[in-house]
Amino acid sequence: MKALALAAWTSTALALTTPAFADYRGTAQAQQACTPDVFRLCSQFIPDSGQITACLARQKASLSPGCHQVFGGARRRGHGQRFANG
Repeated sequence: MKALALAAWTSTALALTTPAFADYRGTAQAQQACTPDVFRLCSQFIPDSGQITACLARQKASLSPGCHQVFGGARRRGHGQRFANG
């Protein structure tokens, strides 16, 4: 069930929370980068995509390099304010 919920999250949450992910080679790459971090840091919030995104933003210092790059790429493009503010 959690795997199905995570699949739904990654196909919508990252794509909908910021348009920068479309510029960042699509959501498949964001999913690959952040899925382990979601399970490691934010699994209690699955399947709530908003809570997962907020959790990842709060856990920014603990993110894997790949997931951190996804969040950082969105911020450099001016779309990451949501991540900074949770």
